[in-house]
Amino acid sequence: MSEARKDNAPAIALEAALKPTSSSIDLSAHLIVRGYDFNKSQPIDYFNLLRSYSTMGFQATNFGQACQQIDTMLETDSIIFLGYTSNMVSSGCRDIIRYLCQHKLIHVLVTTAGGIEEDFIKCLAPT
Repeated sequence: MSEARKDNAPAIALEAALKPTSSSIDLSAHLIVRGYDFNKSQPIDYFNLLRSYSTMGFQATNFGQACQQIDTMLETDSIIFLGYTSNMVSSGCRDIIRYLCQHKLIHVLVTTAGGIEEDFIKCLAPT
């Protein structure tokens, strides 16, 4: 790093990190973060429970968007590819993947060599 850059490094960092607050944010364009209200729906409405994931936060929102995408794919008769890595098999997702294959909810399965190894191990003994 040149001498000039060393002297300016803290100022550059401050300039990049500290910005004035903007009052021009349009909050109507953003979702309000909220979860599923278990008290309102007895018994649990699982369709709306899964739909509510789209407003629960970053990871839940992505899960909710994935559920919506899956609904669209199933409604439009799309050819569905499922790719997974071996850690998904050993983490307990194997039975979900098996169910999807068994009930023809996916058409093409793509895996790493580790996924096949996990299946061989499962054939030999429970893991």
